[in-house]
Amino acid sequence: MSVAFDTLSASEEFQKAGMSHDQAKVQVSTISKVLGSFATQGDIKESETNLGVKIEKTETLIKEVETKLEAQIKEVETKLEAQIKEVETKLEGKIKNVETQIKEVEVRLENKIDKLSLQLTIRLGAMMAMAVGLVAALVKFL
Repeated sequence: MSVAFDTLSASEEFQKAGMSHDQAKVQVSTISKVLGSFATQGDIKESETNLGVKIEKTETLIKEVETKLEAQIKEVETKLEAQIKEVETKLEGKIKNVETQIKEVEVRLENKIDKLSLQLTIRLGAMMAMAVGLVAALVKFL
């Protein structure tokens, strides 16, 4: 929209001030073009209203996107928590399995140690018996 400007009245005023008709016509034309590019208060109010509507729409859109993102984040969190729980359960099972295997190995090692200890005791007893017999034989011969 443009500012109201009475070109005829302005041209007459310029001519009364001593300008020629052609000069006044050029001046009025130039002023009219310049004033045509100015915004009126109505233009400004309309722009403010349009901007207000656009801002409200943008805020609404932002809130909608925010709500959707929060829902998606919650969904991802829920899935991750379920996956973490599943991994924890699997690990607990594997840890129990390893603990069982360690106990089985421990029992087998203890049994082998006991067996070897018994074998050593028997051998040591046999060696002592032989030594006693050898000493007794030496005592008889000497």
